[in-house]
Amino acid sequence: MIKVCHLSTAHKFHDIRIFRKECKSLVKVGYEVYFVVPAPSDMIEDGVKIVPIQVTPTKFRRAFLLPILALKKSLSVKADIYHFHDFELWPVALLLRFLGKKVIADVHEDIPAQLLQRPWIPRPIRKPLSLIAKWFEDMSARTMSAVVTVDASLVRRFSKVNSDVTMLENFPLLQELPLSNKCDDTFKLVSLGGVLDERCANTIIAASKGLPDVSIAIGGGISKRYSDLSWQTGNCRYLGYLSAQDALNENVNADAILVMFSDQPNHLEIKSNRLYESMYASKPIIVSSMSNWQAFIDKNECGFSVDQTNPESLIDAIERLKNDKQLAQRLGKNGKQAVLADYSWSSQENKLFDLYKRVER
Repeated sequence: MIKVCHLSTAHKFHDIRIFRKECKSLVKVGYEVYFVVPAPSDMIEDGVKIVPIQVTPTKFRRAFLLPILALKKSLSVKADIYHFHDFELWPVALLLRFLGKKVIADVHEDIPAQLLQRPWIPRPIRKPLSLIAKWFEDMSARTMSAVVTVDASLVRRFSKVNSDVTMLENFPLLQELPLSNKCDDTFKLVSLGGVLDERCANTIIAASKGLPDVSIAIGGGISKRYSDLSWQTGNCRYLGYLSAQDALNENVNADAILVMFSDQPNHLEIKSNRLYESMYASKPIIVSSMSNWQAFIDKNECGFSVDQTNPESLIDAIERLKNDKQLAQRLGKNGKQAVLADYSWSSQENKLFDLYKRVER
């Protein structure tokens, strides 16, 4: 049996993409799968052997201590194939390659683009840091057995430095959804991307003030700017961090779902699992009006795109859905049908299996 070891220092052990999709899919076809990841203890979950490294609360320790621990734990596994998922693990991957191991890089985000938009990085050094990060990733990717990405722009970039690049998109697992237990007629929206400016929190909160008869719930992470919760009102509230099951419950109880991003470089391509999960819940979707997102919504006729900087644009879209139930139902139905036909994880599984067969050789 071929032994596979996934590595992450930045994700939780029950991460949807890594654990529930990739690891469990590989177990299903006969691989022996280990996952080195921050976790409370050794355990076996759905056939995946969790190899724990300590959970750390600080970014500094995560960036510099956890990669060393991950390297030690991963070498103890003695896997045939290693598959890593975080930017800070590139040095670990290079060491594994130096030791003659087969290594797959799984690039979830455009890190150079992210560095250009991080407010905590002084503006004068953002561009130099971005260029250094791009150089380092490209140089390291040349040596990898294969590279996995989540969108077409990353495929184009890494195909210039590696001959085996696979796009595994963040399509949802098709699973039985919980039944709605919504108990009133208030029109309800959810946004599960967090209370963050990059997820248009300022626009959503401002729009809620013009929609007193609409309920808006925001779940996920929260930035320091919003952490005192003084922005909460009677119809706009913070849900905190949600489990996967709680997120499903919020989706099925919503009347519409917000999947909005600011127009930063890392957001121009569609790689949000939230978008597809929301469509699968048969809900109309409201997204930002960036060209790729708008084209996707228009193609699938599953919601509206709005100016992410203009609360009035968002208010108008919400009012249209609230006042036309047949329209909302039709858009939601279209989204669900599109996921079933074109955007489910089962369509990506075979690409994952083919990738592993190539790397095995």
